[in-house]
Amino acid sequence: MEYFRIRHTLNTKALGHYPQVKNVKYNCHVNNDPRFIEHYYFKKIDFTPCVATPILYAKSKKTDLIEQLGIGFSHRLLMSTKLKDILIDYSKEDAQYFQCSIFHKNIEYENYWIINPYKYRQEFIDIDKSFAKWRRILGIGNEESIVKISSLQDFQIKSEELSKSGKYLYFNNFYLKNVSKDFFLLQRIEGGGIGYFCSEKLKKEIEDTNCTGIEFQPLNLTFNEWTKKGGERENIYG
Repeated sequence: MEYFRIRHTLNTKALGHYPQVKNVKYNCHVNNDPRFIEHYYFKKIDFTPCVATPILYAKSKKTDLIEQLGIGFSHRLLMSTKLKDILIDYSKEDAQYFQCSIFHKNIEYENYWIINPYKYRQEFIDIDKSFAKWRRILGIGNEESIVKISSLQDFQIKSEELSKSGKYLYFNNFYLKNVSKDFFLLQRIEGGGIGYFCSEKLKKEIEDTNCTGIEFQPLNLTFNEWTKKGGERENIYG
């Protein structure tokens, strides 16, 4: 089975306006209100949290997956009911969803949801084939080096040790094995730290419903390879 990383679209025509979101309305005090979703970093929530409300540019399109970076949306996907209704059956053990309205042309649309993931699937990483790399950000650039990992426990030990000298350890080149889910998350990986992944089966289901604002990066390609001019991504998505 082939697997793909879920990405926000890079096609500006599909977005209508880039970025899609002009502003964000915060419905509680982001620092002091314990109900604010940002305070729950990959933890299951047993109440209805306070969420932020994105305000789209007038020219933006209301895509099924909306890219919203910032407080209240860290490492979380913002999606339509249509996309949520597909994913929810595949993520019952790993994530939950909360209603999160958006505003477009002064109209509130309540059919949007924010995902709250609370379980990673690091056990799907094939340690024998994968390589990790540590990176330290310096004033004049980055310092980095490849590290061979023998187990997930070894990764954790080395990560904690490297962090003492300001080095961040992550999987920059990884392969999968014994994958038992069609939708899952991995952490400490190349290109953002957190990644959402789906099987070819789930990818087809999403595509068959014509969900917009979403692209699927093959696992065998790095982000730079995927986005290079004239490459596979451009041929598929424009």
